[in-house]
Amino acid sequence: MSGRRLALWFAGAFALGLLLAAPLQLAIARLALPQELFAAGVDGSLWRGRLRQARWQDVAIGDVRGGLSPLPLLLGRRQLRVHAPQASLVLHAGRVRGLSRADGVLPLPSPPGLALRASLEDARLLFDDEGCREAGGRVRV
Repeated sequence: MSGRRLALWFAGAFALGLLLAAPLQLAIARLALPQELFAAGVDGSLWRGRLRQARWQDVAIGDVRGGLSPLPLLLGRRQLRVHAPQASLVLHAGRVRGLSRADGVLPLPSPPGLALRASLEDARLLFDDEGCREAGGRVRV
């Protein structure tokens, strides 16, 4: 094997290693998360990370685990798997936006003295440039 070919293999392996170990902290701004979502800290890799003490608007959610789905990423679609203490869902960004595979109970922002929650069963709401692409499942408030 020539020195040039060996250098190309090394460079490719190094780039792949950087991609596999990329921290979630660096990519969090590019993941198209809702603007109302805040976290005290971000740990872990892009593929398996954690948002510590997450809040959506004024509602405490707790620690949220999540990561990018690698196979849809190869097709140019960003899908972020999210697992909160009482719910799990997939957030979509790019040409198709929205959420899918939403199950569990999520607290909702509500007026003082009122505790609203959304109960989700296989809920999905996906949009593309032409409007609503897919909607379904069960949502109860």
